[in-house]
Amino acid sequence: MTLGFFEHRAEGVVQSFGGTTLDVAVPSLGFVRELREQSHVRVCMLIDDGLCELVLTRVIGRDGVLHGQLVGAPTYVQRRGTPRARVAVPAAAVWSETTSGGSGRLEGRTRDLSVGGAVVETDLPATELPPVGTTVLLTLWLSDGATPVTGAAEVLQVWDGGARLRAVHTPPAVAARIAAFVAAAST
Repeated sequence: MTLGFFEHRAEGVVQSFGGTTLDVAVPSLGFVRELREQSHVRVCMLIDDGLCELVLTRVIGRDGVLHGQLVGAPTYVQRRGTPRARVAVPAAAVWSETTSGGSGRLEGRTRDLSVGGAVVETDLPATELPPVGTTVLLTLWLSDGATPVTGAAEVLQVWDGGARLRAVHTPPAVAARIAAFVAAAST
């Protein structure tokens, strides 16, 4: 997470969050000497697919930990260029193995979806998923009753049971259907 006070910036790790209070371990508390009782510190935390921005007041620094009280509600800021929805739709991806000359297939369900990509959950271990950087042909069965949508996607990350994919060269008709589906799922 990043903390900011005027021109000062510091990185930190959340130690505890109690609804209205936040404790952050900060390696360098040098800028805390400049804080006054009513100073406000802006805090940005990376979460899932975006940023959560918080403002703290009554900030006290001691023992390498910054203690503060929240001012107002946290603000969520989407980092992605396209809206994303947490939806589970059937998904399949196929790819060619460039080193072995074989091919692979995964089947699963999306955990989240956007025009820009998806997270697909599967029962396969990471060793049976396409390597990072591989281009796959991704097919999604949207629950809008129409035919499945298919497009190319690049594998960004794999783990036991899932993969994060980024859409590449998505045909406009496919992008429009996914965008409409995500918009409807987000309401």
